[in-house]
Amino acid sequence: MLNENQITAYLERIGCADSRTVSKGNLFRLQKGHLAAVPYTNLTIYQTKQEPPLCTEALFEKIVLKRMGGYCFELNGLFAELLRSLGYEVAEYFARWHFGESDPIPMRRHRVLKVTCPEGVFVVDAGVGCLCPTTPLDFEFNTPQQRNVRRYRLIRDAHLGIVVQTETAEGFVNYFSFTEDPHFPQDFNYVNYYCSREPSSPFRSKFMMHRLTDEFQYSIEAPVPPETHRTFCIRKSCDNTCERTPIPDQTALQKILAENFGIVCLMDDLPE
Repeated sequence: MLNENQITAYLERIGCADSRTVSKGNLFRLQKGHLAAVPYTNLTIYQTKQEPPLCTEALFEKIVLKRMGGYCFELNGLFAELLRSLGYEVAEYFARWHFGESDPIPMRRHRVLKVTCPEGVFVVDAGVGCLCPTTPLDFEFNTPQQRNVRRYRLIRDAHLGIVVQTETAEGFVNYFSFTEDPHFPQDFNYVNYYCSREPSSPFRSKFMMHRLTDEFQYSIEAPVPPETHRTFCIRKSCDNTCERTPIPDQTALQKILAENFGIVCLMDDLPE
């Protein structure tokens, strides 16, 4: 659990200092604020090829005190601690990531939350870089739910358990899935090790950076080496149009990270 000073600093980090009371409205503000303030990124993994520590103390120092970002095991891990510390009932699940995967039953490599408050039960996720709903999804089945400009729905599947789907031009497709056997912080350590150290892992092969608001998704698109040219993208939620700007060098990357993702890095800390 976070102490009072940590709670205060965390809420200020995500722009939700006045959202301490347990309620649906505040839960929605917390996820939206988290996605807008804390970028999804594999910067640490890409640079060091080492697994990031998942203990609460290390995550708090990295995400809140150093104002860095992280990936799902880090972001949703610390977010779960904040929600518990505020008084929400939180269950953590080990999810299969489907979107963009060719395997119909991919490995489990995502961390998601089910959160209960007086007004209901919700799927909460502050640890996704793309297509993420800015506010939690109602834990209801077979009913499309509008979030941002995209629709989502939950269905049940005999093999996958609970499937969260997102609507695309081809219809609803699987986003991620999970079963309701609860998981605990130590359960995520081995896949964190795999994702960060396995040479074929997508988190090692290309640099990822995303930040999401209601209006825009800010992203750095980086092709797999040996191609090295990167592009900074601002995608409008309202019409899905995208403005792309080449990133010619490390100085330009440093400027974009500071101005659009709130991350200040030394030149030596930036991905090549």
